Amino acid sequence: NAGVEPGFVIPRLLKEGYDVIAVMMPNYGNDAPITEIVNYVGKIKLNHNLMFDYLEHPYAYFLEPMLATVNYLEKNYKFNDIYLTGISGGGWAITLYAAIDPRIKLSFPIAGSIPLYLRNGGDIGDAEQGFQQEYDPDGLYTIANFEELYVLGSYGESRRQIQILNEFDNCCFYGRRYPYWIDDVKAAVNKLGKGEYDFYLEQDTKTHKVSRITMDVILSSTKDWKLKLMNEPPVIAVAGKEYYFNPEIKSSKTSNPVKNLTYNLIIGPKWLSVDSISGAVAGTPSQANTGDTLYSYKTVDNHGGFIIRDVRVTV
Repeated sequence: NAGVEPGFVIPRLLKEGYDVIAVMMPNYGNDAPITEIVNYVGKIKLNHNLMFDYLEHPYAYFLEPMLATVNYLEKNYKFNDIYLTGISGGGWAITLYAAIDPRIKLSFPIAGSIPLYLRNGGDIGDAEQGFQQEYDPDGLYTIANFEELYVLGSYGESRRQIQILNEFDNCCFYGRRYPYWIDDVKAAVNKLGKGEYDFYLEQDTKTHKVSRITMDVILSSTKDWKLKLMNEPPVIAVAGKEYYFNPEIKSSKTSNPVKNLTYNLIIGPKWLSVDSISGAVAGTPSQANTGDTLYSYKTVDNHGGFIIRDVRVTV
């Protein structure tokens, strides 16, 4: 219940017709086992950091339950697809698991990680996040950094990963740091030619939780409901002249333009604004604005469809 409204996520998935298996993080909750270490320490209750101090291969304890589950489902059932979602440590765990098991078709890590070089304060994370070298005994992050894990989790036939962060998260991975990596990850997946990586910034939730909007995004994605930007924004603006972009947006389910959309600029220079009704982006830069700038354009519908597009403009 720390990361979701009680009785919210799993019942909704069941209502939508999905079968659900929930996996707990190791040593999580009141019933976590007390492990006796034969040492000077005596009997201690392992937490995430102590696991990395005392266990030989600590990552296995996070991954093997998911591996056993997927193997069991594959052997005994005929599911068309298997999806993963999780928040916080669960978001980290499925980022890693989706990277090593191509049987996972869709994955939705929520508030689970950002690249190490962007971290500060609360989002350094527990030991499994590898922020401190001594807590990476198997050298995981020398094999693949987080951007590479996102690529691996997205790559493959009909595979897709949507990374979800809460902008106003009161725990970790908050803010607007995503432009540092999402375009590079998308470009890498596109170059590989199979799979899709996308990113959604949740801007309504003020806590470290799975929101109703996030659930809309997840469920719309499992049903292949996507918004598509049909025209490209201009990347050159001229000082003293109006920069203008009127987006044409359609969905994957219809060839007609989508109605009842909501638009906003997550990031943008002061001279640029968006019309919340038409979605048109417009503004006139001055000579003082010459150089490179960035705006991040967000469009959402009431089905969970979305577009977040970073546009780099030279004035």
